[in-house]
Amino acid sequence: MDVAILLLVSGLSFDSEFGIGGDYSTQAYRLLSYEYDSTGYEIIETERETLDLEPAGRTFLTVNMNTRGRSASFDASNTFSFTTSSWRNSLSLDLEQKLNPDLVLRAAGSSEGRIYHTIFPSLADTFYARDHLNNQARLESEWSLTDRFRIGLQDQAEYQLYARPDSFNYNYILNQLRADALWELGILSSVDAEYSWSRRWVTSDPGQDYTEHSGRLGADHLFGTDFSLSVSEEISRRAYPDPDRSYWEQNSDIGIGFDTDAFDVGVENEAGWTWYDSVTDVYSSMFENSTELEFEVQPWTALTVRFGPGYEFGNTIAGSSEDEYREWSGLVGMDIFILDRFLASAEDRIGRRRYPHADTTFQSDFLFNELTLFMNWTLLSGSPGSLGLEAMASILPEWHARSNDNFTLGIYTLELKYGF
Repeated sequence: MDVAILLLVSGLSFDSEFGIGGDYSTQAYRLLSYEYDSTGYEIIETERETLDLEPAGRTFLTVNMNTRGRSASFDASNTFSFTTSSWRNSLSLDLEQKLNPDLVLRAAGSSEGRIYHTIFPSLADTFYARDHLNNQARLESEWSLTDRFRIGLQDQAEYQLYARPDSFNYNYILNQLRADALWELGILSSVDAEYSWSRRWVTSDPGQDYTEHSGRLGADHLFGTDFSLSVSEEISRRAYPDPDRSYWEQNSDIGIGFDTDAFDVGVENEAGWTWYDSVTDVYSSMFENSTELEFEVQPWTALTVRFGPGYEFGNTIAGSSEDEYREWSGLVGMDIFILDRFLASAEDRIGRRRYPHADTTFQSDFLFNELTLFMNWTLLSGSPGSLGLEAMASILPEWHARSNDNFTLGIYTLELKYGF
């Protein structure tokens, strides 16, 4: 009854956003080709530089609608976009009903369809693209048993449908059930737990079906105002019809933070184990561990600077040792934030990865530089509407010990948005 009254009586609120933008990506690498000479015995190796460029332009229109009532709310959003390679439309709906102060029910759905075209053949790279429709539906409930303890239940289903499915783009149904709980031990500490069950069905290729169980347990605690500790443990089991692909996975994370008047220090360690039921040349059971130390200073209110070293390694538990690696890196970054006006972030991570037991046919040691830039700038803001500019750049070059393995990837995005 409250939902009906909400939709019929409460005022609806609308807002829209229009934007134009473009994406540009580059990949630079080398290709080796082998051929026999005229005698048929000696192998001749030739090398050529390759540069893949993928420019793309797009424009979009988003219309949002929402309404609020005493115990219910409804939100809807539709985005239509046209790019140099496709037509796209996405719709999302979200309904929330509060049955009483302690029990909330939510229903949500989203759908996105893409149709690829060749209107701009020189710009559109649609060789691997496939027309498709993706649908997701979710039902969930949240029950607060006490002021500090709540539980949640959720069921989410996804359906992926391709107009022309193939071995890489296949139709499937994915369903996930999840139960979670949060216990606030006090203002400064909490414990959370989660269990989920997932099942995927692929009608055209039953070998891609899987069943997955996963569980997670985590805790956070703040000691006073300057020291924090967070830990989490997660374990999952994914089973395919083919035992060569089935595996167990475990992840253990710990984070420590220490704040002072001059600077903040954070240490994070992530450890992961993967055990395959059947070890092969393709699937090796591995232990991987990553440790990062980060210092953060704030010279001015609007400026934050962070930097620190990191170390990561991977060891074989069972199987080939060729994938074992050691990696050292250093990170430096900064954020500039001016409320309601400007946000910019820059981060650069430089490091070296080494494969002690590499099969030189497939791996070689390399240096890398991961540079990421992001900017969000509100150019105009007022009662008629707001105009914003958003830009992103990600550049990743790799310099290998074997020069023909050198690789550079660049992704650039620029978008101008007007909201009204």
